[in-house]
Amino acid sequence: MATVSHAAQHADVNDAVEALQAKVGVDGSAVTSSLDYKVANQGLTRIFEGNMSGTTYSISNVFSSAFRNYRITISKFGITSSTTRVMSVRFRTTSDDTTAGYSVSEYGHFGATAFNGGSSAQSSGNVCSLSGAYLSSASFDVLNPNISAVTGLCGDFLTYQSNVADYVLRSTRLMMGTFTQYTGISFILSASSFDAINCNITVYGYGQS
Repeated sequence: MATVSHAAQHADVNDAVEALQAKVGVDGSAVTSSLDYKVANQGLTRIFEGNMSGTTYSISNVFSSAFRNYRITISKFGITSSTTRVMSVRFRTTSDDTTAGYSVSEYGHFGATAFNGGSSAQSSGNVCSLSGAYLSSASFDVLNPNISAVTGLCGDFLTYQSNVADYVLRSTRLMMGTFTQYTGISFILSASSFDAINCNITVYGYGQS
């Protein structure tokens, strides 16, 4: 106490505790520099899970400012038709964005035959073809959906088409040429319906710590 007064010692300890609290953070801390926030927001955070059904399957309120980028996986594709159907996507706010601003580039193999293609100024983005599909899956990233930037989708689709007894492997790159801040996404079949038993879909947010 000859060097630091009793009151000053208490003040120093209080300052140290406050600094520790700020760094570690309380449970569910929203302070991005805290350890609690960094631990909770690393890796992938599951936001939504469901089974796809109907000709159009929409997911609302999954994209927010909490994450910049997202991962979507779809397991065991199934549709109620043996005829080939095209699946496309639209991004959503309160409803689907049908602006003719979607551009798509794709590459893949149908059996041993390679194909590639592209389109622009579309009202939706085609991402794959399905027909009586099973043992099929998809995984893609959605980039910048809820910030003021071009929204993109990059994904891979692995499909067995039972009507032709062959495999389709497709990689798709899609972008929407506006700066709209989207909150959801829709998956649209050109006809028929998703088989709800087989079409499991999960949305994850990428951690930003």
